[in-house]
Amino acid sequence: YAEAQVYYEEAEMISDANYKNYEHLYQRATSLNELVGYQNEVALQDSLLRLASMSEQDRNRVIDNLIREVRLEEQREYERLRIEEERAKREEMRLQGENATNLGVGNIAGIAGDNSWYFYNPNLVRQGKSDFIRKFGTRKLEDNWQRRNKISMGFDSQTIAELESQGDTTAIAALDNKKPEFYLQQIPFSEEQQKAANLSIANSLFGMGTVYYDKIEDYPLSEEAFEELL
Repeated sequence: YAEAQVYYEEAEMISDANYKNYEHLYQRATSLNELVGYQNEVALQDSLLRLASMSEQDRNRVIDNLIREVRLEEQREYERLRIEEERAKREEMRLQGENATNLGVGNIAGIAGDNSWYFYNPNLVRQGKSDFIRKFGTRKLEDNWQRRNKISMGFDSQTIAELESQGDTTAIAALDNKKPEFYLQQIPFSEEQQKAANLSIANSLFGMGTVYYDKIEDYPLSEEAFEELL
């Protein structure tokens, strides 16, 4: 269902409301978004509780591995963007060459027919595509696709700037997923924090069971979620 959620969400975003099956698509996308949110919360809290139960040495080893993976993923993403940018530049040059070659053809066609509407004019379409690629590259369809360097955490630059001006290096490190503090500050060490984590898991399992039963009609998985809750 987690994999299906990605495709349903993308399909719902690009579909017109007049599409005959749009209502079904919208409902399924909404249900899967809700389900995956619950699943992610269960996985997160379960992982944090396991980290809390580890020895300090084992916990630090796990965190070091997580940081290493984050750095590797950043390197892979940087390389992917570099390749996309090079491909975009080549595509732009190709389109500019086509524009120059077809300029006369477009002008002649304009005499015989009405090219005033954007998509009826091939030269305008090519130029628009060229401008888009130059600005954004050939991006995968996803939320906030126009941001080249997306921030993985929910903190804006103003918050970080304020912490820097205050010299609060500990708080800054807690916002950086390449620092141990980022992970340590999320771990439920106290009894109260662990109760809250278990309550979050219970609420999410109940939510999963409800979505499976009422919205997706996957009764075996609904039963499994409720049994795990009990």
